[in-house]
Amino acid sequence: MNIPEPMFTPVLDNSSDDAVLMDSCISWNRQDERKVCNDRYASRLRKLQMYVLTEKPDFAAISQIIESEINHIENMKGTI
Repeated sequence: MNIPEPMFTPVLDNSSDDAVLMDSCISWNRQDERKVCNDRYASRLRKLQMYVLTEKPDFAAISQIIESEINHIENMKGTI
């Protein structure tokens, strides 16, 4: 039985066009993911801003809303 010798290729080989293309795709995807996360976070903050402006809650309620946002952000660490 003839077992072929394994071929190992480096993760990033700058001399290869495929590696450069893959690296640029990964970079583009990361930038796109950051933009989506930033847009989502800005939308949440605008929603909270509108709630505060329209409902005019007291300071304790605003503090509780901010605390819930902090908890939400901390819990999102594992899902992003």
